[in-house]
Amino acid sequence: MYIIKIKAKENGARPPIQTWNKPTLPEGYAICPDELYAVFYSTTPAGFVNIEVEDDVVVGMAVNEEALEAYIASIPEPVITPEEEIAELKAKLAATDYQAIKYAEGVLSEEEYSDMKAQRQLWRDRINELEEVVYE
Repeated sequence: MYIIKIKAKENGARPPIQTWNKPTLPEGYAICPDELYAVFYSTTPAGFVNIEVEDDVVVGMAVNEEALEAYIASIPEPVITPEEEIAELKAKLAATDYQAIKYAEGVLSEEEYSDMKAQRQLWRDRINELEEVVYE
């Protein structure tokens, strides 16, 4: 059987559902029927659900959209270092080299390649800007 913590954390999330094979429930937990397991894990991150409990059994579970959205909004944007951004941009250039080669060999026309050519130039310009900061 599965068990779930009845009281949510301050941010509205609950700890992961646990398996339980003892006859007595731990204090503060309720039995979670198998059919509600998927509801619990339907959010990313998991566990932002409201539950309704009767006689130590969860009889209703629904996603707590408000708590989930508040939690997601509280996560800071990842900080990308100039070195990481340079590496990402160089990887994009490498991944599109085949198009530059096709253009150079005449397989792609100027019209077919123009958007990619402009994008690749933007990536190179950004790499140059970042390298000035990194290698000063």
